[in-house]
Amino acid sequence: MLAKARYFLLFFILLFIVTFIVLSDNRFASNKTLESAGQIITIIMVLSILVNLILTVVSVAGKMRQQPQKVMETKSPSEEKNVRIKKLIGRLLLLWLLVIFPLVGASRMVTLSKLSEGGGGTFLGTILFFIMATIGTIIPGLYLSPLIFCVFPLFLFSFYFISSNRWHKWRDPIFSFFVFVLLVLQIWGFILLMKP
Repeated sequence: MLAKARYFLLFFILLFIVTFIVLSDNRFASNKTLESAGQIITIIMVLSILVNLILTVVSVAGKMRQQPQKVMETKSPSEEKNVRIKKLIGRLLLLWLLVIFPLVGASRMVTLSKLSEGGGGTFLGTILFFIMATIGTIIPGLYLSPLIFCVFPLFLFSFYFISSNRWHKWRDPIFSFFVFVLLVLQIWGFILLMKP
């Protein structure tokens, strides 16, 4: 299931990029039928990407849960609790970096009236315009700005916390402190970036 979801995810992402390039042609913009068909195809592909992304994440999470019983037996209850907290920190970091932070940035950088205006007043057009604005403006504006010096290490820390199956007494508290400092710097940098 994991291999299929990964392949489908890659296929639909490539197909989305090709469609995005084709839709940017002036012939699609001038012809209403082609434009509507392109919008519907794009939305179907975006939904397919989301479904396959969710399936991939669920499969990876399921594999991570299937730890050998011997490894679990050697851990003390307190160490097991610490590992769970560590993995939770990693998941919360990914949720912040991939969902909450981009949504907050989108709400501050693009208003709803601008989205509706850019999408030609239609619901499908607004969704397509939001996707294009996110890919072309919001994500580069947030992640390719000076904030990348905070965001990139946070991604690395999140993967470390999720994949590590041991609680290191000295290393992990220091890493948690660095995560806290990077989050504060990222939020502070974002506030400065949003100031006119």
